Amino acid sequence: MDARFTVLEGLERKMDNFEKEFKKLWLHMDTVAKDSREKVDRVENKIDSVGIDIEGARRRISDLEQVNKRLRDDMNYVQSQSMRNNLILRQYFRGRK
Repeated sequence: MDARFTVLEGLERKMDNFEKEFKKLWLHMDTVAKDSREKVDRVENKIDSVGIDIEGARRRISDLEQVNKRLRDDMNYVQSQSMRNNLILRQYFRGRK
């Protein structure tokens, strides 16, 4: 009977140790899960911020492309007017000779 009691006490100590180790492991897993969630939240916030920055850059590029097109059109107009005026002046001076 004493031998069985000794075995039971040994099993009880092992169960207590197992329970303590299990609680430590559970606490560690909980800490890791919280840390991971915080990191994921920070990454998500950065991604949202980058998404907003990219959208702003896209709008700015689009605006600059429109300005570029207007400037090219204006330059072409000025160039064509200059060429026309040069022809008129050439004809004028040729006629004066």
